[in-house]
Formats: sequence, C-alpha cells, structure tokens
Amino acid sequence: MPKKQAQKTFWMKLHQNRLKVVTITFLVIAPILLVLALYIGSYIGGGRVYFEDTRTDSTEIITDFVGLDGIKHFELFIDWMELKLPAENAEGDLDGGYYRFSVSYVLNGSYNVSEVKMTPVLQVPWSSTRSLGPETAISNLPRLMTIPFNTLMPISPMLFVSVEEPVLYMKVTYLLTSVGGTDIENTEYVMFSLDGLNPENVLD
Repeated sequence: MPKKQAQKTFWMKLHQNRLKVVTITFLVIAPILLVLALYIGSYIGGGRVYFEDTRTDSTEIITDFVGLDGIKHFELFIDWMELKLPAENAEGDLDGGYYRFSVSYVLNGSYNVSEVKMTPVLQVPWSSTRSLGPETAISNLPRLMTIPFNTLMPISPMLFVSVEEPVLYMKVTYLLTSVGGTDIENTEYVMFSLDGLNPENVLD
C-alpha cells in the first residue's frame, strides 16, 4: 500500500472512531491527573503550618521556615531527648504519647535578646496529622520542651508514601533591645526535621 494511502486510511479510521478515542483518552488520563493532583495537594498541605489549636478563617498559615541557624540574632540547639509511645485508653483511643526535646540558644555576637519563647507543632508530611505543644520559655541553658503526640509512627498517609517521623515546626518570639534601649518584638518560624534521628530514650 502506498505511503500516502496508508496515512489517509489511518486518519479516516481515527476520524470515524474519534468518540471512542476521546473516551479512552479521558478514561486513562483523567485518573492519572486526579492522582497527581491528590499527591501534590497532600504534599503542599503537609508544609502549611499554623500555630493554633484549631484553624479558623483568621488563622495565619505559615509556609516559609528557616533552619536552626537561620535566625540572625541567635542560633538554636535542639536534642531529641525522649519519645513516649501512646497507648490505648479505656475508650480505645491512643493517648499519653509525647516527644520531648532539650532546647537552648547561643547568641550571635553581642545582641541584647530577652524573653525568647517557642511554640512547637509536630506535623506529619503528606497528611493533616499534627499536634500543638505549649509555649515554652527558653534560654542559653537547656530547657525541656514536651509536645503531646498520639500517633504511632511510621505511617503511610498515601499509597507508596511512608513517613517515619513528623517534622518539628516552631514559632519563636523574642525581644531585641536596640542601642537606644527600645525593645523590638521579633517572630521567626523554624523547621527541624527528625528524619534519621533517634531519641535518647524511648518509653513504651
């Protein structure tokens, strides 16, 4: 069969079965796009953090974080001290679990910093699982910060996705005293990954 005739036959068949082609294409591509959208949405949502008990219309959502050394005026130091695994209570719910950290900071240079406080959130990537901890005052001496967490890790929030540990997010507020003696309130948002880390102590 001549080449031109073969091409003509192909396009004629394609035109005659155009509805079938469109249907098959939709049935194949649409689910793939839906799954991709679901995975992308879950991944992005896992990095959107708020530092309140419940989310409302006025809740501030934070997506931009720095590392422990990303604050200009001091550097944070965190050690994972203890993991308490949750256990089933009388109602069948997991309860009593927590993550405990030792937290301190070291000033960068001769800045005058005071009233350093930290509000922590443990949040699982790819999911909405999160737990808010109480505000903790920290200093240049190590202090313990405990965050309740009643989810047994690792978890698989989505097919082919396994998460070993939650991410520790922190809202850090402090006062910086200027040369003129004025106190300026500062807020920084810090992220600390627990991947590859182990607590010094694990309690069942």
